[in-house]
Amino acid sequence: MAQLLMGTVRDEGTLFTNVFAPGLDERAFRGFLATAAGDLAREAGRTYAPDGRSPGRIWSDVVTDRAYACPTLTTAAALARRVSVHVYEFAVDSAPTPFAALPPDLADGIAHGAEVPYLLDRVPGPPMAPDRQGAAANLVDTWARFATTGDAPGIPAWIGDGMVTTITATGSDPRPASEMAQRRHCALWTP
Repeated sequence: MAQLLMGTVRDEGTLFTNVFAPGLDERAFRGFLATAAGDLAREAGRTYAPDGRSPGRIWSDVVTDRAYACPTLTTAAALARRVSVHVYEFAVDSAPTPFAALPPDLADGIAHGAEVPYLLDRVPGPPMAPDRQGAAANLVDTWARFATTGDAPGIPAWIGDGMVTTITATGSDPRPASEMAQRRHCALWTP
């Protein structure tokens, strides 16, 4: 059976919010959310309440959930009927953002592409910090083994509800996909 490794980064939307909606204010955020959620705008407004976070930070969560996390889960579930799928969420706190500096309200996020410096040592920017080199070596080993054998140690295959492995600086944590779907509000974004 064919093997597939796929995943997402915990805060994919931070980079895109920074690029396409810098300095997002409350009014613009509400407009974006209403457009994104359509008939479910009220529910989305309750789901993505400010809770002391900036409109940009909240919009980043919407982008991550709606455009990355939930489609990843949907795609993995569909593909798992035909191939063996291994799904990950890259969540190494303080991973460097390889493409652009983020403003303070988004800087706590793990941006789109943050896993790239952990996999390739030719990415522009500062060298990998010593405390991150172990996580980088583990990720490279996992992906290299997957490419050569089809086995992804620490990232189990999608079976039944599916498993999503969260990759952190200290290791990996496989959990049911339903937990990620709930955390990412996929009931709102998945038709």
